[in-house]
Amino acid sequence: MITIKSFEEIYNDLKQNFYKRTKIDIEPRSVIDMIIKSVSDILNTIYKAIEDNKKPYLFTRQEGEELDDTGYFLGCPRLDNESDANYLYRLSNWVQRNAACNRTAIEDRCKELLYSVAANYVPYTHGLGTATIYLIPLEYTEVAKNQALQEASERIGAVIAPTSLVYFKIAEPSFIKLVTYLDVKEGYDKQTAQNNIKQRIKLYINSIAPGDSLYVGELNKIGLNVEGVEYFSVVQLFNNDEELPDFELLQTIQAKFMLDEIIWWEVDN
Repeated sequence: MITIKSFEEIYNDLKQNFYKRTKIDIEPRSVIDMIIKSVSDILNTIYKAIEDNKKPYLFTRQEGEELDDTGYFLGCPRLDNESDANYLYRLSNWVQRNAACNRTAIEDRCKELLYSVAANYVPYTHGLGTATIYLIPLEYTEVAKNQALQEASERIGAVIAPTSLVYFKIAEPSFIKLVTYLDVKEGYDKQTAQNNIKQRIKLYINSIAPGDSLYVGELNKIGLNVEGVEYFSVVQLFNNDEELPDFELLQTIQAKFMLDEIIWWEVDN
């Protein structure tokens, strides 16, 4: 928070700071005294500019035609024979009401949630004036899902216009299953390599953000980078038990990738 200071306060602060650093008293009307006074004058002007441009004073210094121009710009013209004071009050309420249904305000609140990893706003899901916010909770337990829904309803609901209908939904889990082939180097334990690969692949898949894709090439790279691995390859990829022919899979806003299982394909020698 910026504390607004007067010229004298700034001047005395600068002199005291100079003395602490040099242990030299500044003589009145000396060159250094004139420099400090000049700096104090400039800083005082800056402080005043900050004070004059704070948001609560956005319209308070306007009147007459200048106020009319602001109202025209905001789409809220003055009523016949309306006083500046009443028009100013009405404009302030107009701005607050419009901020309440502003998409930017909603999306900003989506970023502030504590019980959701992500919250994605999708407009017009059920027609004009509607939207759906898909939430990804910290965990897919009933308690965590309820916490995410309650928090979103309270925090985001405060900036949603009464005339809008917004639904809050938990993104459906999309279970990923892999069939893989693994060969380890001589002297390394295969079970240990499998555990390390599974841990890293789980972190990768479960961390994919909505709108990003899962890449088979990235899965192969993760497996090959584990210590002791001679060869690793994803043979098949399933999404909710449906085999996927492609080398990448887009995570939609309505879904959340979660690693379900890795099947280790054993080949007889």
